[in-house]
Amino acid sequence: MLALSSIVIFHSILACKPDIVILMIGSNDAMGSFEINSGLRYKRNNNLPEVPTFEKYKEQLLELIERLSGISKVAVCTIPPL
Repeated sequence: MLALSSIVIFHSILACKPDIVILMIGSNDAMGSFEINSGLRYKRNNNLPEVPTFEKYKEQLLELIERLSGISKVAVCTIPPL
């Protein structure tokens, strides 16, 4: 799932008041940011406002983590550093 897609559905997840959240994001963002045609495809297929970029991914990851501050157990799984 793209980081932006995670942000869009996040309110419904938090409304369930989970005890634990496992967040696995980054692979699609990375694939979409490496090559322009892949990025354009991700943008089109996911109705994104812009082509995925590494910079935008970092911003969105931080936003997601901040939104999780009220959850006592959070596991963040992401891609290895590029």
